[in-house]
Amino acid sequence: GLRGSTNGNFSFAVKGYQKITQDMPFYVTDSVDNKRFDIVYSDANLWGGYLELSYFDADRFRVTGSVNVFSFAEIDKLDKPYLRPTLEWTSNGMYRFNQKLSVQADLFGVNKSFALLPTGSEAEIKGAVDMNVSAVYTYSKYFNIFVNVNNLASFKYQRYYNYPSYGIQALGGLSFTF
Repeated sequence: GLRGSTNGNFSFAVKGYQKITQDMPFYVTDSVDNKRFDIVYSDANLWGGYLELSYFDADRFRVTGSVNVFSFAEIDKLDKPYLRPTLEWTSNGMYRFNQKLSVQADLFGVNKSFALLPTGSEAEIKGAVDMNVSAVYTYSKYFNIFVNVNNLASFKYQRYYNYPSYGIQALGGLSFTF
């Protein structure tokens, strides 16, 4: 791969890869309980490419986007890479208002994947997009106040067969470092 940055505020990473994996775990739906998985370990040959671009001002903001595309050339014990998407992408940004307050937003997604059902048939799991926002207020060197909001748009999706995502979720709290 190749990683670099300009004299200014731009960085990049590009890589292509082939990965031969022994005993890679793949998940198939359990034949007795549709909400459980059996693990099938299989040798796999994986080809892929990755691109990341980032623009930043070290003291104020950062915007990053990345794409990871991969393909399973061969899998010894299965017909497909079950429950494994072949495209993942992310976009995130961070803005620091001052020394005490910063916010971050993340948007990420995957393409469709397939699940092997106990009957031997396949089910398609649609691609998914998720958006999260968080904020941190640094009260002192030892004390932070934070809030995280996940799945902000309340998209309904399944990452795994029979496991729907939660709707919008929020978490706030205090953090103390010593």
